[in-house]
Amino acid sequence: MFRKYDQKQQFLLPLNLDDFVPENHIARVLNDIIDAVDINAIESTYSNKGCPAYHPRLLLKILLYGYLIGIRSSRKLQQMTQTDTAFMYLSSMQKPDFHTICRFRSTHLNPIKEIFSQVVTFCKEMDMIGSSISIDGTKIKANASSRQSKTSDAIEKEINRILKESIETDKYEDEIYGDSTPYQIPEELVDKKKRLEKRT
Repeated sequence: MFRKYDQKQQFLLPLNLDDFVPENHIARVLNDIIDAVDINAIESTYSNKGCPAYHPRLLLKILLYGYLIGIRSSRKLQQMTQTDTAFMYLSSMQKPDFHTICRFRSTHLNPIKEIFSQVVTFCKEMDMIGSSISIDGTKIKANASSRQSKTSDAIEKEINRILKESIETDKYEDEIYGDSTPYQIPEELVDKKKRLEKRT
């Protein structure tokens, strides 16, 4: 006997984004940090004119969470907001495209570096480096006063490396894919009926 498996089942109650990730998930920690940091340097660059922009805290959360778990590509980050529950939680189910994500990083690179440093420093102080997160495998030694400045230098160096990799990845993917992305199926296969026709 199998458990009921029905992909079309209806929910009796509306979904709550808070149920998307476990209580002990790193995304929750990142979410709380980004909600607490001062982002006035970023917010002050936005205009009240035109279409409403994605909130900078949303973009910071998906960028930095992606970087912490090893994702460098803005196209991949776009896909993750559609398929990964932690990203859905952080983005509040909003789905900025890769152009928006890439442009945000390029426009606000220096404030992002500073905020990223605050996030990593907090995680290090909470002994989360090397357990929940490892910053792409690089373990930063525990905080000790004699090594504090060296540790800060190591964090800054690692953050610069991650951001450089993300810029280079996006440039490479721009050359290969132009305005498209490899993380979604071709338009002609979106329709299920057409997909089945292709098989016959």
